[in-house]
Amino acid sequence: MTKHAKLSPSSAARWLKCTASIALEAGFEERESRYAAEGTYAHALCELEAKYATGQITKRQLTARKKKIYNAEFHDAEVEEAAAFYANYIKELVSQLKEQDGEDPAVMFEHRLDLSRWVPECFGTADCIVISGNAIHVIDFKYGKGVEVSAAGNPQMQLYAAGAWALLEPLYDIETIGMTIIQPRINNVSSAFLTARELEDWLTDIVKPKADEALSGAGVFAPSEAACRFCKAKDECAARAEKFVELFDDNADPGILTMERLGEILEKTRDMKTWLGDLERAATQHLMAGDKIPGWKLVEAKTRRKIVDEDAAAKALREAGLTDEQIYDVSLIGITKIEKALGKKQAAETLGELIVKPKGGPALAPQSDKRPELHPEDAILEAFEEE
Repeated sequence: MTKHAKLSPSSAARWLKCTASIALEAGFEERESRYAAEGTYAHALCELEAKYATGQITKRQLTARKKKIYNAEFHDAEVEEAAAFYANYIKELVSQLKEQDGEDPAVMFEHRLDLSRWVPECFGTADCIVISGNAIHVIDFKYGKGVEVSAAGNPQMQLYAAGAWALLEPLYDIETIGMTIIQPRINNVSSAFLTARELEDWLTDIVKPKADEALSGAGVFAPSEAACRFCKAKDECAARAEKFVELFDDNADPGILTMERLGEILEKTRDMKTWLGDLERAATQHLMAGDKIPGWKLVEAKTRRKIVDEDAAAKALREAGLTDEQIYDVSLIGITKIEKALGKKQAAETLGELIVKPKGGPALAPQSDKRPELHPEDAILEAFEEE
């Protein structure tokens, strides 16, 4: 398993806020999920495609190296398409910078970065660094599609930028650092820029003090949705539990909730469902290990009846007089499976206007959500006008 820094760039959103989490996590083992393994494979494929796109390897080398890393479990049209998206982005960026600065940019892939100047024993790996003129561009590929990630104010990206700046500062007169996150599966490309001075001030004023606090063992707990999301101790963190337990005021006025109180409760409990799921998982694990939790026990979960041999069942049903039309339900596979089989581009070309995206109904969201606000009264007026 790959060695991880105690204070890593990838976990910076947590330890820069909840400095006590580092000591709390120490007793929990590192576990690699299937998603992490899938992401690792996608990264390896991206590196090869981007090296070929920028002329660092030949077509023959690309083919040979792709065969060497091939993993049947994770390889499909979707990962090929994601790698091509990433490679094309870098190829276009290099072309634009060459035209802008009048010289060939330098391009590095999967380069280890040392951040120990500000964070003891901290290191990370940049997916791609492009150097041109007085600027460097740090590019990070993310294969996940659950959460859209922004480069603006992103601690992980800013630490990668710091590592690239520290590496290249002795060789180049760097004034600006660009940071880009590429998420091909949700068509997200997010970029942000910092001056070298802005980056250095952030590292000195915020990163170094927080890193020292986190490593001292006397950090401060600051649970939040972002900080807790990937914390290994989140299931059993007392500070996180108390955050939710203390949310509700026993002396609240009786009667109907005011709109202000309703909004306040929704804001405070946004990630409570996630926490309750984590809490139930932790309790189940303890009970499975033989620990006792007062008032709780393990029982057999409810299950549904199932047919163990479908071919034998179909034969028996035919003998009972049913036709195949009565025995089998046939339906078209979903769009996600179609795109996974053909790739998004070919799926779109094949189905064209047969794919539509219906207008969504009203959904509750915080004001910080990027989607435009719906005004139901406008829809009512439109309906009257149509009549």
